[in-house]
Amino acid sequence: MKKTNSKNFPVVCVGGSAGGLDAYIRLLKHLPANMGVAIVIVNHLRTVATTLHEILPHYTQMPVELITEKLDIQPNHVFIIPEKRDLHVLDGEFRLEPISKPRGWPDVAREASSLVLMDDNFSSIVGAIRMGRRIFDNLQKSFGYIFAIHVPIAGLSLLPILLGNFPLILWPVHIVFLELIIDPACSIIFEAEKEEINIMNRPPKRIDEPFFGAKKILFSCMQGVGILILTLTVYLVGLHFGYEDKEVRAMAFITLIVSNIAVILTNRSWTDNIFKIIVTPNKAVLWIVGGAIFFLALILNIPFFLDLFQFQKLTLINIIICSLMGLTTIVWFEIYKLFKLRKHVSL
Repeated sequence: MKKTNSKNFPVVCVGGSAGGLDAYIRLLKHLPANMGVAIVIVNHLRTVATTLHEILPHYTQMPVELITEKLDIQPNHVFIIPEKRDLHVLDGEFRLEPISKPRGWPDVAREASSLVLMDDNFSSIVGAIRMGRRIFDNLQKSFGYIFAIHVPIAGLSLLPILLGNFPLILWPVHIVFLELIIDPACSIIFEAEKEEINIMNRPPKRIDEPFFGAKKILFSCMQGVGILILTLTVYLVGLHFGYEDKEVRAMAFITLIVSNIAVILTNRSWTDNIFKIIVTPNKAVLWIVGGAIFFLALILNIPFFLDLFQFQKLTLINIIICSLMGLTTIVWFEIYKLFKLRKHVSL
């Protein structure tokens, strides 16, 4: 076998009982061929000649080889330990020694392992990988949402002051109301999201890859800038047409709240379109988004809340226009997701 130039890759030792063929098959079926790791399969009963190197190639795209003396270790390969041999590694090559224990795992395996799994049901291992990737994805979605929604909050708080004699848009009570939506969305909605369809088809992350890189920060901030621009547009157009300060503030706040809800929904999945996201069940979305809409309706119609939020009662047509403006803030991201799905571009 031709030797590889790179030795900087993990070697994963997979152990199973004498009846573990089905587990090996299920494991390999779910593992991508470009994982960047070398997989070594060690049977519990190692005194009988194995035929795994003949069976397993039917269930994986990775080459499957029976280990021989001084065989070069390569990533994206599956290696089978031969019978009556203990396995060692030296200078990137396999070394074989006479068997030390006819049954059970040899001492060298446990001594060399950083982690010893007591459960040899490999569907559980695949499930753990799937769960880990889902948690990783959902944390990134939550981070992306936090970046996206705080850009317009900062901009709408500062720009009226920086631009001169413009009425303030966001008061402390508005920020509190927004945070009552933002905090549960981060901690409950995204945590409860199901995994993406392609979650087990992705190659593994590089060890040096940042958790939330510059590209994801850029896309999240672009979402926030879109919300800021459209909310400011509603605000400035309202002033231009002579609406009162309280009316303009109410219109801008409606646009911001609807934009916030739209960003929550679109960030639930970075691959599915908004229509599929909406029909995908998530009880937390119903409670948090439904609650936000319900309390916003109370604020816009009850005199006490209108005074508290420094609003003025709006006509239904103005509410509808502001809501539609809020929904349009996610159009560009939905188009990007559609393009990414077709071109298989990773966010």
